[in-house]
Amino acid sequence: MRAIRGAARALGPIAPPAQVWARLQAGVAVKPASRRFASYFVWPTLQAAGAVAALALVVSSLAWMGTRLAVAPPQVADDSGALAEFQLAEAEYTDAIARLQEAADAAGPRLDALTNATLQSSIGDIDSAIGDARESLAREPGDALSQESLLDALGSKVALLQDTVALAANIEPGTEEQNP
Repeated sequence: MRAIRGAARALGPIAPPAQVWARLQAGVAVKPASRRFASYFVWPTLQAAGAVAALALVVSSLAWMGTRLAVAPPQVADDSGALAEFQLAEAEYTDAIARLQEAADAAGPRLDALTNATLQSSIGDIDSAIGDARESLAREPGDALSQESLLDALGSKVALLQDTVALAANIEPGTEEQNP
């Protein structure tokens, strides 16, 4: 913009052609003096008054809405109910795991060595995830993500032990295959 202004100043005054002045004079002459006054002074005044009226309307509307909106006291999260529900679910999973672990241990001799090793490795991985989730909960007992992670890991262990017991139940004693 500065470069354009500098170049325009360097050009010097330029006289418009005669027909331009003639059209301007004709346009001004057609308008009565009162109309010229209205277009130059009244219209900007009306625009300013309209802007002030719009601003006043917005401010008064906001003030009215502010008085009508009830300010609700901040809600204090009742984490005791959610924590109790989590602890109940954890206890149920733990109880189910203990019962299924006994059944899986009793069925263990029916499974071949490779299947048993794979199951034990999977249980170890799940136990590691359970341990990580418990450590996280020890740092932040109310952390919903850690609670969900723990319940998911416990659920995975229950499902794996259920599958182990079901698999062993389908194998008759003495008929298991031996893998090399």
